[in-house]
Amino acid sequence: MSPLSLLPGLIVVLGAVAGAIADRRGFRLPNRLTLGLLAAGCLWNTCQHHWLGLGHSLTGSLVGAALLLPVYLRGGMGAGDVKMLAAVGAWLGALPVLGVFLVAGLGAGAWSVVILRNRSQVVPPPTPALVSLSSRRDFPDELARRVASPTARQDLIPFGILIALGVITQFTIPLVHHLLFVR
Repeated sequence: MSPLSLLPGLIVVLGAVAGAIADRRGFRLPNRLTLGLLAAGCLWNTCQHHWLGLGHSLTGSLVGAALLLPVYLRGGMGAGDVKMLAAVGAWLGALPVLGVFLVAGLGAGAWSVVILRNRSQVVPPPTPALVSLSSRRDFPDELARRVASPTARQDLIPFGILIALGVITQFTIPLVHHLLFVR
């Protein structure tokens, strides 16, 4: 295995971890990170596999975005989460991005259970990533208010962390399998 073959995995893991850090600090995934990672994934795969690689990246991006778009459209998360999963799809492709989504979704469920267990009163459960609002128009103002409030901030889930967990899992499970079972 050449060092060059490890580069895409390293880039997507580092990009996802950088996104997780940014999302944890400010509940935002910067466009220069998400869109840069998406463009780099498309460029890498196109350079490596020509039109087939571009198709692989675009399909992965569309699948990644499509998985989170309904939640975003209902106000359940920010656009940065959608763009980050699309960027991961540009690097990994359609099938692996499904695995990333599965791990992230399970992580969001577990995180929600922890939030609910720590509450003293019964209230509706938090949505993955940010907040659920009836109107997208109010979303930026409501998000800014919730991020600024220490008590409301406790109910927010930075979904970028869970995407990074999913990406790392996509690389860790095959490695562990290889180390344990392949001779």
